[in-house]
Amino acid sequence: MAATPADELDTTAGRVTLPPWAFLETLPTVLQASTDLVAGFREALAAGNESLQQRLEDDEPIEALVRDRARMVDVVLRRAWAQHAGPREKDVALIAVGGYGRGELHPCSDIDVLILLPKSGLGGGHEGIERFLTFLWDIGLEVGHSVRTIDDCQRESAADVSVATTL
Repeated sequence: MAATPADELDTTAGRVTLPPWAFLETLPTVLQASTDLVAGFREALAAGNESLQQRLEDDEPIEALVRDRARMVDVVLRRAWAQHAGPREKDVALIAVGGYGRGELHPCSDIDVLILLPKSGLGGGHEGIERFLTFLWDIGLEVGHSVRTIDDCQRESAADVSVATTL
């Protein structure tokens, strides 16, 4: 999964196209240039959070800020996935769920993701997923995650409406 420039992110499903955020436009290049991945990603996230804080202080609408925070995390997760799981996990999907999945990520919110496995399940050999999750924690992101098959998702959502809502 390659990093997607911010202006190519999906803004369908009735969402208004957000104005460009200069920081977000440069983020893929900054992350790509990092030689120390943990430090580079941490610094990029810190710079993004500082920019969002300044925009808040400048009275920008909160709706734009929570959407831009989600867009920033999208770029970071896509790059981290490509670095740590990517091609080795070709049958695995990384899916944003919950508020993050709706494109709204509030400050101090955890980042909820579902790692969707093929029907065959884990079956071993998914070290890339472990590397990916460890890396996210190393760079300071609070991640809520589940690793499930499609069958698991169907069973869990039928048993618990909160799982269905999250998905």
